[in-house]
Amino acid sequence: MGWALFAYLPILVGYNAAREFGGSAALGGIAGMMCIANSAMPLLAPGAADPATAILLPLTNAQYNPAAGGMIAALIAGAFFAWMERQIRKVMPNALDTFLSPLLVLIIGAFALMLVIQPVGAWLTTAIFSVLTFIFEKLGVLGGYILSAGFLPLVSVGLHQALTPIHAMLNDPDGATKGINYLLPILMMAGGGQVGAGLALYFKTKNAKLKKYVAESIPVGILGVGEPLMYAVTLPLVRPFVTACLGAGFGGALAALLHIGTVSQGVSGLFGLLIVVPGQQLGYVAAVLLAYAAGFVLTWLFGVDEQKINEFFGE
Repeated sequence: MGWALFAYLPILVGYNAAREFGGSAALGGIAGMMCIANSAMPLLAPGAADPATAILLPLTNAQYNPAAGGMIAALIAGAFFAWMERQIRKVMPNALDTFLSPLLVLIIGAFALMLVIQPVGAWLTTAIFSVLTFIFEKLGVLGGYILSAGFLPLVSVGLHQALTPIHAMLNDPDGATKGINYLLPILMMAGGGQVGAGLALYFKTKNAKLKKYVAESIPVGILGVGEPLMYAVTLPLVRPFVTACLGAGFGGALAALLHIGTVSQGVSGLFGLLIVVPGQQLGYVAAVLLAYAAGFVLTWLFGVDEQKINEFFGE
């Protein structure tokens, strides 16, 4: 299940991207399919990887690699297919629209995907990977702090999904890290800082409505789903969101110091114990508890503004 999910995730990415940008989800799904490399594909037959017999793209003569750009290419392609579909349907006669519009989207979009979107997606993936690797390898513990402290803002706007191709690269058994993802445990500490911030708000505030929201959000936050706590509590109040980020950084620093790694992805919080490298569970728990504690202390000291809480949630 885990293998199939990430092997074919570009289909869902393209599908949802097209739907969100006002196009046909099925066309976006096809765009995502074009970003998947499967050994059963005729163009990836044995020998296709050999430069002497490789399939070359038209115009650019670059070697064909359907997996180039991964999820980022699928995301861009889904949005592009939706935009192109809207433009074509504006000028297409109704009698021909049902058949001709999707056909033109696929024909034009296929060339655009192979010649432009996939190379751009590959470049973006490589650039993001290089930056993250530099921060992790060159800055050490400080890099762990920066990565963890800066992750919640990405989550708040949905950009954390763009890191999925990076995690897939790190969890590749044939990759540079031999399948061990040292980045994910650091980023997972962001949720710990937020849980600590939520607990501080719960115990310090006198606002009953806020207490209710926090009480309902903390359990799922501990299990790794931080969106309810973030969108309903910390982000609207601003200050606890900032202290949660700063607190999370301490957990990320410890995760970097202990070189904690995961063998897969897709879960967080306490469920992260299921994917941590065997033998590193105690270190992972220690880093999570440190994120809890730091988020709690910083929020208790600097993140509780009772006046703003009452203004937002009502007295």
